[in-house]
Amino acid sequence: MHRITNSGRVNLGHLFWLRSLAIIGQLSTIAVVQIFYGAKLPLPAMLLVIALEMVFNGLTWLRVARAQPETNLELFGQMWVDLGALSALLFLSGGATNPFVTLYIPSLAIAAAVLPWTMRWAVSPSSPSPATRCSATTTCRSISRIRPISLIISAPACG
Repeated sequence: MHRITNSGRVNLGHLFWLRSLAIIGQLSTIAVVQIFYGAKLPLPAMLLVIALEMVFNGLTWLRVARAQPETNLELFGQMWVDLGALSALLFLSGGATNPFVTLYIPSLAIAAAVLPWTMRWAVSPSSPSPATRCSATTTCRSISRIRPISLIISAPACG
């Protein structure tokens, strides 16, 4: 059921390095915003999220060093952790008004490239009901006939 190939190993290795770069970028951005712009960020909570991300990345490195190939389920879990960490940092620093919300797009593109279509749905920004994806102040158009790949790479049809 799970595709176990050498490409999974390459994918997990790439995710490790991408996450490492993301951690450096997150720490740099927090430092710049805190020092040069004087923004009051919840530093303890944000640094806790990044510390947990670093621990997970260390465990990922140990997993990459193993001789066993990774499964799609492992890649799926890795993507969930990345999206969860990004979501937590965005929540702590302004939510949907944060300009870094566009960083969801590369994560979703990676998920679309490495995961089978059945798992793409779970990491896409979809919910069980299209109406729950829109804020209470907007009117949703019907999106019931959108193909799965369009949910992964596009925003909901709201407004």
